[in-house]
Amino acid sequence: MSFAACAFGNFFLQQNQGKKKGFRTHSLTHSLTHSLTSIPNEKVPKETPSIIPNSGSITALHELCNQPNPSTEIIKIYASTYPWALKQKDSNGNIPLHVALNREDPIHNIICILLGACPESAKIKDKNNVLPLLLAVSRSKISSGVIKSLLQAHPEAASIKCYGSFALHHLIQKGNPTAENVRLLLQAYPLAASIPNNYGNLPLHFLCSSKSPTADSLRILMLSDPSTITYKNHLGETPIMRAINAANDCDKPEIKERCRLLLRVTERGILTGEQIALLRELNWQARKVIILLCVQYTSMKCGDENGSQASDVMQLYHSCPYDIWRLIISYL
Repeated sequence: MSFAACAFGNFFLQQNQGKKKGFRTHSLTHSLTHSLTSIPNEKVPKETPSIIPNSGSITALHELCNQPNPSTEIIKIYASTYPWALKQKDSNGNIPLHVALNREDPIHNIICILLGACPESAKIKDKNNVLPLLLAVSRSKISSGVIKSLLQAHPEAASIKCYGSFALHHLIQKGNPTAENVRLLLQAYPLAASIPNNYGNLPLHFLCSSKSPTADSLRILMLSDPSTITYKNHLGETPIMRAINAANDCDKPEIKERCRLLLRVTERGILTGEQIALLRELNWQARKVIILLCVQYTSMKCGDENGSQASDVMQLYHSCPYDIWRLIISYL
């Protein structure tokens, strides 16, 4: 048995003892780091060990990826020392990359280390037949950096359906549908915006029923395929209908602005009389915001003796809510 194997064996032994005695794993992690960094270069195994655990055996890499504050240095050392562990599945059918993505807060640096050491891991499905990209886009705290790294390793994953939906559907329905995340998935597979899931819903259906502001993401989807605005799902609902229902249930300015954007882009011949009346009302609300801001600007007093106009503009900028400025920009 190599010196490195002994070091990890001691780590597991200490870790199990620490769990029994209620110790924290910080000191154990420190001892593991010391053991690994003290290994002479000639003793670090370069080849796959002669004895590899059977499938279903958890490795130190699984546990390291699941720690509250995982050490990127230790993970990097382990991945380079035992590359076989990157594809090792635990009893739940998860490789270390799956474990890292199933965290509440997937860490970009750790994902990059795992993918850099084994790009093929992006193609390995878990026991539920779910690819790493699908795991990532379903997390509410996922960052665009993680999605970008996974797409670079396995771009075809964006065009593979899981549970009847593409990654773009899952991102908007359950994940973090920022404009950048939506753009990344559309670039990888543009047709995802136009293909419904098994229930007939397009990504635009999910986006229009969201209770969070998504005006920027909405513009990206509308530009990718404007015909999706009036597409009906199996319940006969169009994205416009969902947007109107969400606007009626919420007073957020961006929710109403999302509805106005959809109605403006749609051909007038397709809209009902009620929808046209709503569009007029929403357009007037947007104009009224600009009028009120102009009134506020003209009524403001100069900030200095010289009556500097720049100071007035800065005061106006900082005094108005951010969502109002977004509303103005979208209207212009």
